[in-house]
Amino acid sequence: MKASQGGKPKKRIEYGGKPSYILYSLISLIIRFLAGAYVRASWNVDPAVYDLKGPIIIISNHPSYLDPFLVGGILSRLRANYLAADNYFRNPIFRWLLKRVGAIPKVQFRADPTAMKAMLRVIRRGGVLGIFPEGTRSTDGKQMPVEATFARFIKKMGAHVVAANLNGAYLTWPRWSQSGMRRGRIMIDVRPVLNADDIPGMSQEEVNSVISEALSFNDYEYQRSHPVVFRSKAPAKGLHNILYRCPRCDRMWSMDTNEHELFCTACGNKAIMDDYGFLKPFDDKCVVFDSPDKWNEWQFDRLKPIVMSDDFLVEDHAEMHISVKEAAFTPETKGIIKLYHKQFEFTPDNSEAEPLIFPISGIWGISSDYGVFFDLVGSENTYRFYLENGRKALTFSHALDILRAS
Repeated sequence: MKASQGGKPKKRIEYGGKPSYILYSLISLIIRFLAGAYVRASWNVDPAVYDLKGPIIIISNHPSYLDPFLVGGILSRLRANYLAADNYFRNPIFRWLLKRVGAIPKVQFRADPTAMKAMLRVIRRGGVLGIFPEGTRSTDGKQMPVEATFARFIKKMGAHVVAANLNGAYLTWPRWSQSGMRRGRIMIDVRPVLNADDIPGMSQEEVNSVISEALSFNDYEYQRSHPVVFRSKAPAKGLHNILYRCPRCDRMWSMDTNEHELFCTACGNKAIMDDYGFLKPFDDKCVVFDSPDKWNEWQFDRLKPIVMSDDFLVEDHAEMHISVKEAAFTPETKGIIKLYHKQFEFTPDNSEAEPLIFPISGIWGISSDYGVFFDLVGSENTYRFYLENGRKALTFSHALDILRAS
């Protein structure tokens, strides 16, 4: 059966209206206080930002969960409508709150006509639209790719573009962390990067270059030149969910963690994480990279020839849950999720059931909670696969990226 089959979708709420002034201002005041007191955030906003006349598009890099709150709180005077992953709208209480602060739900890694209509609604009334062009939080502390089509979107909108760039947010709350936030320092710089009057005369490549440069970051490189202690009782806990391959024995999915250590369960290779977020070998026999971004880049390169081989297959046993539009996920069945060269395929344990097919030609990327699940989006439903071996979640994502680039 096709992945596009599903139940009748619920009627969509109209998004893109003006955010509630009182609620937006109150939440922003709380965020700015907590940002300074708890995560030691400081920011520099170019005064020229507030001289711009709408419409305006705010773009930001996306190191952590904190980014929408920090950027929205700092730039509260602009009262922007921010794009947010549709997952956050599945809870009715969150949906009520997000709608009133102007948030717009967007299906990740897929064209979303409903979100586009809401964005156009904001632009046409001369409002402010907030977007995280990477589409997902950083995996390993450096910039994620921005789809080339985003530059085309900017050229069509006729809006000024303001960029917010965050450093330290990833190390404050890494995507893989199983110990929550750690207190260090976050630096935020906000400035205009594209003037609406100049954009029509620029090529799509030129616009893309400006956007990529404005959003460029690497928390580990920044940490090398601006060292700050990030305090946590378990700084390494969960790191094995993105660093799944051992550099010494080359085993896949053999890594595990405790509070301060990342280690291989097959050969005993071990790295110790220090208070600055860097990794050090346990002894002179251990082979490690000194930062997660370098380790992740190495394992990605090691995966390429495997993915491009004729017999490539990555699979895992999983429990599939389904959500229709903004409804909560409900468990459906268990089975095997597989990725081949041209498609994902889910085969239920019940041998009489037809497999679900997801052609990768229509998938830009996959939303994932590393170590737990990943999502695939059909034309009507979102399918969530809770993996038996959660360390394979990033492997599926890596393999898809390699296949799409080939």
